[in-house]
Amino acid sequence: MLVNRVDRRDEIGAANLEKLFNCPVHASLPNDYFSLHRVVTLGQPLGAEGELGKAIEKLAAGMCNAVDEGKRPAPAGRETKAVLLHA
Repeated sequence: MLVNRVDRRDEIGAANLEKLFNCPVHASLPNDYFSLHRVVTLGQPLGAEGELGKAIEKLAAGMCNAVDEGKRPAPAGRETKAVLLHA
């Protein structure tokens, strides 16, 4: 599971989400409003200096390592769940 727009002050954590949806949280992307606002309004790319940029780089690196190691995604219907949560 990938959790988007995570706020440190949220009462529900990764462990609770894993229990609720019965699948592991592989990555969390923080709610970095100011970085995204700068990207949209100034047309600048998202850099790795902010929390969101760092989290995306970590996610991408993990995905690249999985491909390099020959891991394949789980077949459809098995261990794969798409859940959209919006605050």
